[in-house]
Amino acid sequence: MRRRVLLLFPQLNNLVFFGVYEPLVLEIFSAIAKEEQCDVELIDLRLDPHGCERLARTGYVPDIIGLTTHGFPEVPIVNGIAALCKKLWPGSALVLGGGQATVSPEMFNQRHVDLLVRGPGEKIWRDLCRKGVASGPCRISRSTDHGQVPQALRHLHSAPHRSAMGARRAHRLHPIDAGMSLSLQLLRDLAGESRAVSKAAHSGDRRGSPKHGRRLRVSR
Repeated sequence: MRRRVLLLFPQLNNLVFFGVYEPLVLEIFSAIAKEEQCDVELIDLRLDPHGCERLARTGYVPDIIGLTTHGFPEVPIVNGIAALCKKLWPGSALVLGGGQATVSPEMFNQRHVDLLVRGPGEKIWRDLCRKGVASGPCRISRSTDHGQVPQALRHLHSAPHRSAMGARRAHRLHPIDAGMSLSLQLLRDLAGESRAVSKAAHSGDRRGSPKHGRRLRVSR
């Protein structure tokens, strides 16, 4: 029987400041789950704040709930979502991961969490999708293994448009980190070009302006 996986992207504490960006991390975990023959539902709670209740009303019951964290301001939000999930689906295993869970797992209400993952979670998540995870007292799993990313994302290692510098650095990085590295390199390149254009324009203005110290004569 195919496992049912529910992935939840929490609301942000400040939507105006952060905006609405694509939940890329959960899309990666969704791809991993689908590769392991799971049925996946992904709810972006920023856009569908009552998505869990809506799904529960249809009779849907997940086997695994994957919940990611943002930063410190979102800890109460994530704790609230975990409590809601356990109220709606008490028998479903809730897996919590992400940056804030890695840095400060003690900040999360572990009464509502079955497995808390610290560090890169791709390999652990793949294993959970294959074997399942039992609901029960919270366990903490720490991973330093980058694991495997979905087949659809492995082209990041050989993307032809990467710069030579980016290619040399990226082969030593996890694919997700590599993508971020290449983005940063692109931003640096654009910033360099912008500075060059600004400098050239400034030089042109100076050539067309009076020399320093010379007063302009005004004809009357």
